[in-house]
Amino acid sequence: MLGHEIGSHTCTHPNLTLLPEAELERELVESRDFLKGLLNKEINTFAYPYTAYNEKVKNVVHKYYDVSRGGGYLYVGINVANRYRVQFCSLYTYYWLLLKGYFSKHEMDNSVIVLHDEKPLKVNILMSLAKLTSPRTEFIPVSEMAKILQNVEN
Repeated sequence: MLGHEIGSHTCTHPNLTLLPEAELERELVESRDFLKGLLNKEINTFAYPYTAYNEKVKNVVHKYYDVSRGGGYLYVGINVANRYRVQFCSLYTYYWLLLKGYFSKHEMDNSVIVLHDEKPLKVNILMSLAKLTSPRTEFIPVSEMAKILQNVEN
């Protein structure tokens, strides 16, 4: 799937930290179930709206999802899966960094960049450019990346 993964982001995009627990659970379950029905596959990842979450929200999220992300961090279960902040950026930001030579000038072994909301054709072009300038670049789903990072931490 070229590193693409569809994850949940709630039904109505609320600030989850402000919701009563029953409403929080409804947002999480209905969003997951809708996507599962639409795609006919399990939905295991979640992104926090506004990157807003706290311990209570994180605990409820991980009753329904394996991996979550927010505020630059990835979680597998409730445990942070990376020592280094994960950079979430648009394709345009990534392309700009690529053009500016960021990936050849800096050590990227411990860097993770997550792209989101992009069209497949743009991503295919980007992947080709990235492979030319940085052959070790990999494109994998967020859930796979989070599990790899968690194993590195252990």
